[in-house]
Amino acid sequence: MTDVLSGDSVRDLFQGFLKNYSLDRCISIKFGQNGNRATLNMVAESSEVADYWVRGLHKLIINKGKFRQTKSLY
Repeated sequence: MTDVLSGDSVRDLFQGFLKNYSLDRCISIKFGQNGNRATLNMVAESSEVADYWVRGLHKLIINKGKFRQTKSLY
């Protein structure tokens, strides 16, 4: 995960959805680097839930270097 966008910064991405959903519920999560980029666009059930997700995901991005890699149990 490289970035999380919301509000006016995702207006163009959600143009077709804005008839049914308010912009403050729209979130775009960016993944990948070096040209291998993917995006997950989603609409939260409320502006409060969207804000919760955006703040949490931003914290994960900021702190991603602090997490240790562990072996998968599967």
